[in-house]
Amino acid sequence: MRHSARLSALCVSTCLFVSPAAALTPEEAWQIVQDVLAAADMPLGHGAVTRQGDRLVVSDLTATQTMPDDGGTLTATVAELVLRDLGEGAVEVTISPEVTVRGRTRPGDSLDDLTEDALEGLDEILPDEEEEGLGDSNAERPEMAEFSGTLRQTNAKAILSGTPEDLTFDISADALDSRIETTVAAAGTAAVTVRPVSFKGHIATATGTKGSATYAAGNITSETTEARTPGRTRLAVSGLAGDFNFDTPTVPASKKFLGGTGASTTRIGKVVVEAGLTDDAGAAPDFVMTLERLESAIGGKSGPEGDEGKTADVELDATFRMGRMTADGSLDEPGDENPAALTLDLKELSLSLDGAFPGGFDEGDFGAAVAGGTRMAFGLDLAEGSYDIHSTAPDETFRIANTFTAASAAISLGPDGAALRISQGPTTGSVSTANLPGPVDVSLGGLTFNIVAPGLPEKGPGPVEATIALSDFAASEAVWALFDPGKVLPRDPLSLLVDVRGTATAMENIFVEDRPTDDIPLLFDKLDRIEVALNGLGADVKGSGTLTFAGDTPPQTPIGKLAFTLTGVQGVIGKLSTLGVLDPEALLGARGAIGMFTRATGSDVLQSHIEFRPEGTILVNGLPFPIE
Repeated sequence: MRHSARLSALCVSTCLFVSPAAALTPEEAWQIVQDVLAAADMPLGHGAVTRQGDRLVVSDLTATQTMPDDGGTLTATVAELVLRDLGEGAVEVTISPEVTVRGRTRPGDSLDDLTEDALEGLDEILPDEEEEGLGDSNAERPEMAEFSGTLRQTNAKAILSGTPEDLTFDISADALDSRIETTVAAAGTAAVTVRPVSFKGHIATATGTKGSATYAAGNITSETTEARTPGRTRLAVSGLAGDFNFDTPTVPASKKFLGGTGASTTRIGKVVVEAGLTDDAGAAPDFVMTLERLESAIGGKSGPEGDEGKTADVELDATFRMGRMTADGSLDEPGDENPAALTLDLKELSLSLDGAFPGGFDEGDFGAAVAGGTRMAFGLDLAEGSYDIHSTAPDETFRIANTFTAASAAISLGPDGAALRISQGPTTGSVSTANLPGPVDVSLGGLTFNIVAPGLPEKGPGPVEATIALSDFAASEAVWALFDPGKVLPRDPLSLLVDVRGTATAMENIFVEDRPTDDIPLLFDKLDRIEVALNGLGADVKGSGTLTFAGDTPPQTPIGKLAFTLTGVQGVIGKLSTLGVLDPEALLGARGAIGMFTRATGSDVLQSHIEFRPEGTILVNGLPFPIE
């Protein structure tokens, strides 16, 4: 079933509450209802319209919409709409306790979409989210399906006060209950319950449109069953609350959006999703996922709508936080030959997005947009987490498990260049299969990976960095036994550091999409931090130095010095030969190469001093290189 068809089923009744918000009298409110639904391509039919004292009563309302993407139809019927003049500039709007919905559409892949879209339909009453349509109109179309449903409300009403240009509204309901049934390919049911719900705010339209609102819903539940593929899904949301505000200029006759500002926050106490592989409502769920303490904040502004094919001026700042996410249960689909289960636990997850997108650039020309000031930054942080995927078949042995802490990732793009930064604290991992002699366990003390590069030639020298740091990598004896059962090598944890930083200038716009290569051509100014360290297997290697660069075109001439100390390396090479990793010829080559660049200063201690001179020559330990 198409997204727009299903969503409209709930939106119709909501429009009957919200649309009269611009009216002071019942008659004006009734005209607003008709105008709004007509603008939404849902022409409104009705029976008698009568004035009964302070009330305007409209009977037998029917709104119909045709879906252009699949040829389906949606019809919603309301027995009665009542607009009551409360006096002192206030109007109360109510509808019948039940709204009926029926129609025809082509079903999607799953009736689960009904539940998702029904909940999104509540956004017309709760948050002001804008959703995109789902489905591919070019895909092979299944048989047309009939659907019907009801929306029942308890004590739902809207109180409007003020003037049409400066209105305050208070919409509430003790409960909203919906149920949709479909036939043919996607036979099944979807039911959504919300209780209680409130939506309060203010909107002014004298000069543009400016408004603010708060919303809340105590508990939301959704239950879905599907006969085509037996199964059921239950969703429970508690503690939903939020607010939003917006300010936009008046839309002119050209219908072009003139921009504006807006912000919203949303808070959810808890979300629980339960799924079962059968449609037996009494059976325990096969999979349960829980989300706790969800928070989001979105703010931004937009300039006027761009010309055809041009970008608009937009700024955006968004954050999302989640206190905890857990999941436990089966990953199976009916008929799976290798059933498996998942246990997941994530704590303190946060996401952020910050960006500025100046307008007036050709859509798709990202290089020009960045040169004109486009920038964006994305961040992810996770305090700690773990997962365990394992086989549930009695004769199958399979398990992958991982625990990690302090994981973060950050990506930024803009006129100042591009940067990718990844880090992770202590982590452990384990793999078990029937083909391994025992569990393969690994651990890591920490990981850092950074790549930074300038992006535009006109910006001149900018930071450049390539860093990888890996500390205390260790493996269980089952791993070592695969190639060193005799314990020739020491089991020391492995640590690695490569840290190169300096400044350089981009020789071309690196954000142009049709660049001939993926390489980033840089003209280096200096590398004022070069540090290398490797420790493990009984060896220790350290190196450091600095370089400057001469020349305005590649290849440049490096100028500077590097110094290295190698301890225990010869011993490791000998042990690798004992294990057969290095054959005699490779052993001879390795020792010869080390001898060309180093000199012995102690027992299995080697040093190397490399100097890059201005005239382009290289000295290794004071001798010219290559040796003539």
